[in-house]
Amino acid sequence: MKNSLPSRRHLWRPASLLAFNLLLASPLVSAAATRAPAAQITLDRKITVRAESQTIEAVLDKLAQQLNVQFVYSPTLIGADRRVTLQVADKPLTQVLDELLAPRKIQYEVRKNRIILSQTKKSAATVPVSGRVTDSKGEGIPGVTVLVRGTTIGATTDATGKFSLNAPEGSTLVFSSVGYTAQDVPLTGATTGLAISLKESAKDLGEIVVVGYGTQERQSVTGAVASVSGRQIAAQPVSDAAQAIQGRAAGVTVTQN
Repeated sequence: MKNSLPSRRHLWRPASLLAFNLLLASPLVSAAATRAPAAQITLDRKITVRAESQTIEAVLDKLAQQLNVQFVYSPTLIGADRRVTLQVADKPLTQVLDELLAPRKIQYEVRKNRIILSQTKKSAATVPVSGRVTDSKGEGIPGVTVLVRGTTIGATTDATGKFSLNAPEGSTLVFSSVGYTAQDVPLTGATTGLAISLKESAKDLGEIVVVGYGTQERQSVTGAVASVSGRQIAAQPVSDAAQAIQGRAAGVTVTQN
């Protein structure tokens, strides 16, 4: 009959492929099974490493074998093919990692028996900022609050209206004072010798300000006044109001006994 059983050759092929795949996989399974489970990494453990013009990847392999740990990283991000020379003897692991990774802008994080490597995050460069704040008559305004928008970095003008601080590049300064309209000044171009002119605000002069020793009209207050809204306080994940205003107003320091 023509409707016979399928050829043995066709039946054997899938089975042979499966057996071949199992043979390939078995060394990996065996190695994983016989290797002792890695313990928690101890950064103060002392190690010895000698590497002369070897790739970072090769040095990490040496450390992994010596410590029985696993390094997790992207070869492209950390530049694993870069060559390094490292000669350390009986030094703590944390010192060895700092010596190997820090100069190459690589940071590490320990998670159980793994060390995660990544590129060091670039912090925003700061620039010196200075200038003078004046009124419409060109006279310096003392007590003006100068705050970097979105941060707690700030300063206050002196008796002649001058100020100075360090601010991140490309940030925006907010100038505010009692009786004057607040002004935003983006830091573009030169950041020293800034000349800021504030316009008087007749509306603010009539408001009542509560000070530590009573109440006064804004036009009578000679010091700097900073304010924090109730909405800002409510949004802070803290247990009391004193902590909520900490760092929210330039020149204000909160201490608790």
